[in-house]
Amino acid sequence: MRFDSRDGARDQARIQYCQAGWPVVLTDGPFMIAAGTGTPSLTATPERPPTMEATPTADAVETTIALLGHSPKLTEEDIREHRFTDADCES
Repeated sequence: MRFDSRDGARDQARIQYCQAGWPVVLTDGPFMIAAGTGTPSLTATPERPPTMEATPTADAVETTIALLGHSPKLTEEDIREHRFTDADCES
């Protein structure tokens, strides 16, 4: 997602990591990236299809970083250096 400012991106990134539970969240200027490798399996029916509201699977950090590292604009080192951690939730 792109935000109007770097601060807007950081605020939203903190929410996505600390509250929504995305395993890998980072910012790049006014851009925020939140990524995961899927959601827990739920029973879905035609009347009740799966939605994007589910929380990403836990313990998917390494797999997510490796997948994002295939991007032409991101490296695994950049992701590890700039991603949000639990320490970001304390402030």
